[in-house]
Amino acid sequence: MVRARIWIGLIAAVLALIGAACPAEAVSLWNSNVVGQNNTVGGSVTIGGLTIKVTSCTAKIGGSNLTTTLGGCGILNLQLITVAGTNPQIEILGASSGPIFSTANTITTATGSKISEGAGLDDLAIVLTITSSTKTVNNVGATLTGSVSGTGTTATKNTELTDISMGETIASASPSETGSISGLSLSSLPSGTYSGSVSASTALALPTASFTVTKDIRLAAPVGGVDTLVLSNVIQTYKTPEPASIALFLVGFGGLIAVRRYRRR
Repeated sequence: MVRARIWIGLIAAVLALIGAACPAEAVSLWNSNVVGQNNTVGGSVTIGGLTIKVTSCTAKIGGSNLTTTLGGCGILNLQLITVAGTNPQIEILGASSGPIFSTANTITTATGSKISEGAGLDDLAIVLTITSSTKTVNNVGATLTGSVSGTGTTATKNTELTDISMGETIASASPSETGSISGLSLSSLPSGTYSGSVSASTALALPTASFTVTKDIRLAAPVGGVDTLVLSNVIQTYKTPEPASIALFLVGFGGLIAVRRYRRR
């Protein structure tokens, strides 16, 4: 019985190590916006049997559209990074682990003009295409992290928490499947908390191996300009049913071994 427990523990440890041992993969979310090539330069990563590729990207900074002339999404230098875990995850964040948006930041466009991210709405709209030949996904989750700080009043800060938000829609062709996450914002943090992470997820009725996720990540301008709003990062989680089934099988197998040894004794 004791040996069986040891084997079960070793198997669980090996599974954990397999998940943790996968090195992080990082690529540019969007390399550049070349006229006529807007949908050909998105980043692509592979994790947990899934290939995630950015197939479309548009952005607005300080209320101004980042046109191809200004440099488009590529001027933001955003990163797409794989995250080790029980289920495949990817993270979107700024260059050098910086934020996606911050009202304290000013960007320099391809033409040399400067735009303050606190001058108006900052908006990142991207389409992720997820494909796999070996895995299916039955649940898609999102985690949004950010903060509000400064000398604004409590009422002002509470309002500004709603300005750090995101939403997304999930769609697939075969099997036909849809889902959505809407209204995710920092306003769902506990009362009096002005930094942290919030999460939501949507279940897919049928496990799906090929689908798209259309994400809209938004940061509105602070009220009165006295606070700093930061949208730090967004993490996307894809739950695959197979690993859980394998783990359950191994635990059950370990139980059978234990019963067999017990009967022998």
